[in-house]
Amino acid sequence: PRVAVPAKHQLLGMGLRSCIALPIVIDGTAVGVVQLHSDEPNAFSDAEIALLRQVTGNITFSLQYLHSKESAQYLEFFDTLTALANRSLYLQRLDAMIDAGRQAGRGLALLVLDIAGLTVINDGLGHHAGDLLLQLVAERLKNTFGDSNCLCHLGSGRYVVAAIDGDEPESAATVLRERVDYSFDAPFVLNDEELRVSIKAGVAHYPDDGADAEALLQRAQTALDRAKRAGEQYLRHSPDMDAEASERLSMTNRLRRAVAEEHFEVHYQPKVDLRSRTVTGVEALLRWPSMTEGYVSPAVFVPMLESLGLIDAVGRWVIGRALAEGAAHFAACSEPLDVAVNVSPRQLRREEFVDEVLELIARVPRGSMRLELEVTESMLMADSRRAGAMLKRLRDAGVTVAIDDFGTGHSSLQILSRLPIDVLKIDRSFVRDLPSSRSDRLIVQTTITLASSLGMKTVAEGVETQEQLDVLADLGCDAVQGYLLHRPVPAAELAAWMNARKRRVLG
Repeated sequence: PRVAVPAKHQLLGMGLRSCIALPIVIDGTAVGVVQLHSDEPNAFSDAEIALLRQVTGNITFSLQYLHSKESAQYLEFFDTLTALANRSLYLQRLDAMIDAGRQAGRGLALLVLDIAGLTVINDGLGHHAGDLLLQLVAERLKNTFGDSNCLCHLGSGRYVVAAIDGDEPESAATVLRERVDYSFDAPFVLNDEELRVSIKAGVAHYPDDGADAEALLQRAQTALDRAKRAGEQYLRHSPDMDAEASERLSMTNRLRRAVAEEHFEVHYQPKVDLRSRTVTGVEALLRWPSMTEGYVSPAVFVPMLESLGLIDAVGRWVIGRALAEGAAHFAACSEPLDVAVNVSPRQLRREEFVDEVLELIARVPRGSMRLELEVTESMLMADSRRAGAMLKRLRDAGVTVAIDDFGTGHSSLQILSRLPIDVLKIDRSFVRDLPSSRSDRLIVQTTITLASSLGMKTVAEGVETQEQLDVLADLGCDAVQGYLLHRPVPAAELAAWMNARKRRVLG
């Protein structure tokens, strides 16, 4: 702000003949001024000016201390992005609400909501857009509920809101849900574009789900986590969720330890060419052996790796291990094998990914095998230009590229034709009923024709019966993989099986 000092003619008109003005500056901004006047000319000597400067410095220091103290207190209790209470302050407020409800003989409902797709917004539009959305959501919630004391921003896309029960049981939970729904009914305007936002929410109720603020908030977040995994929009906490949360925490700790100690294995499943009847490639599949329960299903632990932000490190490890084991066990084959590795969307979004893959390739003997990366259809369509540029660099280095689970996403043929793709993998969901399903047969036939017209190969996964294999051969599919041929096993075991048959595994 500007600090106004009277003009010279104004001071002279007041009968003043000397003036000194010393600004008070905090963090580069003038917040005030120390100004003295006298009716005598040259009234302030050098010694007096030095003293006044020292006094002004002391005032500045005192004000700066108070300003810093207020800022520190604000940062301690409030979220700077949304100006809502943070977790620390909110727990105090929530305990006070619980006490008030207890004295009135009423319960309390707590709702924790999470904005769906915030990561996609941050990646696609930038973190500034994500931050703006968080601010808009906070303002919408404040306008809807009218009292920011009942609101909290836990961080990222998570918000909390609470209300004391009315005269009817569960009335607070009902009111919270209705007001939250109302808050997200209208789209948010972000960079001149309308953006509709969906949410997931978990609900807990005092006293059934917790006797204090800490317990209640934890139970509501547990319900939210279950809602996200189950695909529900709202879920009320139930006792069985606590046991599941405890087991999930235990598994999370074990998974982090497994990542740190590289306590994983890579198993390999052969891909068989239907014309030569020989193994032409293998797919590397991540396996996690448990000390107590055998192998943990990838459907369980891979999403956990994603949510914990560990998939990048594990993904690099799988590629490196697949290349090293491939060179050790499959390099003796008369022709190089394709060793395929799945790539997660998170990996492909990283700028360093291509350089990391090329570095791993450089560590194995040239010509011992070919690396193939399998990416999902939806991932490519989400950002085809950027993904295409990265995959082209890899392809130029000799890496082949396959679209995994083809047919389960929403591809644009125009985009597909421009991408550096070598293989379309037909999803097992179309293979399962292939002998009896006319629609599945038509989808598979169309996929094979499309791939051929674009100069691509087709691989059908999940082949478990001879009937499925026969239909795929009749339709002209290039290669297959599945339990009918061989289950995924360690590299040494698969290499021995292949060598015993000289790679020819179909009659």
